[in-house]
Amino acid sequence: MTESEVRAVAIFFFYALPHELLALEATDKAILRIKGRMAKEPSEISWVHIVRETSHLAESYILKYKKKREKLEEHHFNVNYEKLKDPLSSRTQISFGPWRQFIREEDSRDLFLLIWAHVLEVKTEYIALALNMSHGTVIHRLSKMIQRLGKALVPGSQNEGVGADA
Repeated sequence: MTESEVRAVAIFFFYALPHELLALEATDKAILRIKGRMAKEPSEISWVHIVRETSHLAESYILKYKKKREKLEEHHFNVNYEKLKDPLSSRTQISFGPWRQFIREEDSRDLFLLIWAHVLEVKTEYIALALNMSHGTVIHRLSKMIQRLGKALVPGSQNEGVGADA
């Protein structure tokens, strides 16, 4: 894997998961899985492996921790993650509170599409291949997700609910 691919995996988990230490742990696991998958299927495009493996792993973490915060509090993280977390989180003064609220209320699969396509700028063709969707379905779901994100960011629209459709 290239440095930019590893960085993309880390950024994906930072935006997709509700906790920084969980994102670091998932990044480690995903990189191992992706390298294994690339070794087994070297002819496949690397971004297809990356999107497929990270999306699958992120979904499993979200199913385990999204509704049950006490499970997250009981989770034992590697002590090295604590050391890594501080320099990563202290770089910015941007509040991720609104984003964290948005990800709690949205469908994780659509959220993953948004992160891959618009944060990390992975080609939608690769996303479609990785997630076994048609290209048109990916574009349609991205469009709907962008509309919901726009509504969530407009001041005063919170009373309609972040996840409300148009």
